[in-house]
Amino acid sequence: MIKTFDIRQKNFMKPSFSNNSAHEKFATNLRREKRLFHLKEIRRLTISSNSPIQTTSETIQIELSETSPTDPIELSETLLTISQSLTLDKDFIKNSCKNIKEIIKCTLKSLDQNNEEILETSLSVLEKLSRIENLLSYLKDPEIIIRLLCTLELGIDSLYSYILNILANLCHEYTEVADILLKNNYLEQLSSIAYNITHLVKLTAYALLKIIEKSSKKLLFKDMEFVIKIIEIAKKNPENDYIILTIVDFLDDSLYNIKFLNSIHPIILRNLKNKTHLNCVLSIINSITDKEIHLSNYLTLEILNLISEVFINSTDLKKPILFIISNFVVGTNLDMTNFLFSDLKKNVVSCINHPSFSLRKECSFVFRNIGIQSMTMNKIHILDDYVFEKIAMVLGVDPIIDKNYLIFVSSFLDFQNYESKVLNAYKNSNINDKIIKLEMSKNEEISKLASFVLEKCSTIDFS
Repeated sequence: MIKTFDIRQKNFMKPSFSNNSAHEKFATNLRREKRLFHLKEIRRLTISSNSPIQTTSETIQIELSETSPTDPIELSETLLTISQSLTLDKDFIKNSCKNIKEIIKCTLKSLDQNNEEILETSLSVLEKLSRIENLLSYLKDPEIIIRLLCTLELGIDSLYSYILNILANLCHEYTEVADILLKNNYLEQLSSIAYNITHLVKLTAYALLKIIEKSSKKLLFKDMEFVIKIIEIAKKNPENDYIILTIVDFLDDSLYNIKFLNSIHPIILRNLKNKTHLNCVLSIINSITDKEIHLSNYLTLEILNLISEVFINSTDLKKPILFIISNFVVGTNLDMTNFLFSDLKKNVVSCINHPSFSLRKECSFVFRNIGIQSMTMNKIHILDDYVFEKIAMVLGVDPIIDKNYLIFVSSFLDFQNYESKVLNAYKNSNINDKIIKLEMSKNEEISKLASFVLEKCSTIDFS
């Protein structure tokens, strides 16, 4: 009779343990080996498959709950699996937000590891999470920001791009993150990275932009030297121009100073010559000319002539340029001289009677400001090109235009030193007849201004 083996009666192939501790150790190691195999298999299938493996919420939860932060190999495998899943299938993580805290907790633990590969994998997971807008709130914790800054201070080149991208994504959404970074000397670190690692210059400039978009003016003021350093490095490559110009445009113009403006001067020239990023360039120039403390001669004759080329070749930018000039001409005598001897003067004069009403109106502000500008003798040169004749053609249509040109005309009737040129220009046009009509205007302000001009004319011998 054949004797049967009953597994219920025998410990077949079952190891013998003398105590519970050895049993637990064996069980832990067995689970570990099975998990490592399972993780590697998921990664292998995910990488080799054309369509991403749908990693379930339960699977991720099990993986994270069983991960031991004291075991670098197991931790690395878990992070690599999560990273691969995030890369190929973001939806699984969007639908599993209850696991985000566990994932972040796992990655933060890994930042304590003295292992570059694990650090890089952890940061790659955090970077992928930071790209998903509705998950950013999980990463804005000040403790996480400080941990990232501490990791940045390790000086490991391969980690920089991950950290800079994570912090840039956070700054894009949260002002408080930008403020934390500024308080912890982040811009100094950025300038050091830009100086030492050429291929990261563009990324450091982008990171700076995201800081400036959200940061407070007060905190940024103390770090302007590092802003200038990053710009000085980045401007060597024209490919960085748009980021730099956007940075400058976002900056509050109260932070502008001569050193800063001299730093961006070559970029402004380069883009005016190349006719690139013109909206941004003109916005910056407008901020410079609109400052309470006017920066004399920043808009050199060269820049004004380049702006003239833009004016001629563009329809949409004519009005912004006229606005810039209206601010610019109330600067110094040198500014006025540069304008009057630039090609831009003819462009402005051509807009006095332009078919577009908005351009005619904006142009009238340029002439008003020329009129109220200090008593420089040079401004008589604006009277070339039949200016009074052109002005006469547009009077009597709009009260604002009328007011601006009456102020302009009145200012020229005060100058005795070049009275003959002014009088000839005035006499050879029909502007006086138009002003007589304005004196009868129902608009009280226009009527008074017209009377004031005519009163000045009455004291002058036009013969």
